[in-house]
Amino acid sequence: PEAELYARMNQRVHPDDRAAYRAAAERAVLRQESYQHEWRIVLPDGSVRWIRGSGEPERHADGSVLLHGFLHDVTEQKAAQDRLAEREEVFRAIVTQATDAIFLLDAQTLAVVEFNDAACDWLGYSREEFAQLRLPDFRADLPEAELRQLVRERLALGNVNFESVFLHKMGHRKQARASTQGVHI
Repeated sequence: PEAELYARMNQRVHPDDRAAYRAAAERAVLRQESYQHEWRIVLPDGSVRWIRGSGEPERHADGSVLLHGFLHDVTEQKAAQDRLAEREEVFRAIVTQATDAIFLLDAQTLAVVEFNDAACDWLGYSREEFAQLRLPDFRADLPEAELRQLVRERLALGNVNFESVFLHKMGHRKQARASTQGVHI
């Protein structure tokens, strides 16, 4: 009966996932270790579902091995991950193509954690150089202690527009209208 069940399950595995599915099962049996794997199945109506399987192999006295564990339908979770990846791609394209300088700072360290090419170009830095910067490196109008206080205040206020002075890599000052928005990541 177990061999028959295994054969029926194999028939349901999506053709593109069969090799990886078999390899995961064989690896668990050969190594006698737990497994976790995701694959698609094709239902009789032709619809496709994502399955996450996890479990343990159990060796019997006759040398046979039974894989036992749990199967979970993770189709909705996969769909949500796909939607999130698509939105991330859209937002990345917007930020990348923006002509305004955009950068994200760590509020604790004041380090630059994300930025677009326009920010690099506007302040004269390469991407590698800009990735190493902290706000005090290019914010020319305030000492670091005051910048920290200002960041705390702006985070508390939410979206704030203001005039600021930034320092170009070559040393000259650049006046700009800026805005901030706190983002918890």
